[in-house]
Amino acid sequence: MPALTLREVLALDPVRAARPELLAGEGALDRPVRWVHSSEVYEGANFLDGGELLLTNGFGLTDAGDEVRRRYVRELAARGAAGLAVEVGRALPSMPPEVTDEACRLDLPLFALHRVVPFVRIAEAANRAIVARGLSGRRTLVRPWGDDHAAALLADLADGQALNQPEVEARAALAGFHPGPGARLLGVSLHG
Repeated sequence: MPALTLREVLALDPVRAARPELLAGEGALDRPVRWVHSSEVYEGANFLDGGELLLTNGFGLTDAGDEVRRRYVRELAARGAAGLAVEVGRALPSMPPEVTDEACRLDLPLFALHRVVPFVRIAEAANRAIVARGLSGRRTLVRPWGDDHAAALLADLADGQALNQPEVEARAALAGFHPGPGARLLGVSLHG
């Protein structure tokens, strides 16, 4: 199944609105992106499974020393992150040179985001595109659901597919289902 690449993620409107500047990893723009999410948790690399584009506003990097910043980039690369996008200008006036240097050394795509765009907009657009690409790739191989995203999602849930919460939410949104904040959902499977 064809994956969404970093290059394709960069072409999405909310990402372009953030005015991304590529600082490192130019040769890795065709790297597949499995998911996009944000984290200000400095030890965020521990929560990655590989293939993620991580968005951060840089709060964790502002008071960190040079070696700590380098280790942060090394840990992201070691966990298989697809790339790192850092908002510069507010919490972090500019990209620390040691972050750029380490990302260059490891060929980890590093982006400076020069305009504030809520990360939820970037993640939502990218993750919807990732899920849509995945569904279009799986549709012909797994299920004959056509464009019925709801039926495909319900079938995967009923079959016990390993889906994480953000994937379920993104796929539900593609199907037109948008439960409100704090909604409690109950799944029911009928047979016969």
